[in-house]
Amino acid sequence: MNIIKILDTYGHDSSIGGRDSTIIYTMRRHNIKKIITADKGFLKVSEIDVINPT
Repeated sequence: MNIIKILDTYGHDSSIGGRDSTIIYTMRRHNIKKIITADKGFLKVSEIDVINPT
């Protein structure tokens, strides 16, 4: 899945924008499953485990 497809899939229902789509693409490409962030948009992506730093 490319960055445009990720943006099209998640951009409408959440706060996922161009930068977040790039992060998701990179995570998938390198098989990274966890992210530390307070950005709630990443919660919409089922294959990513979000760790809230606060």
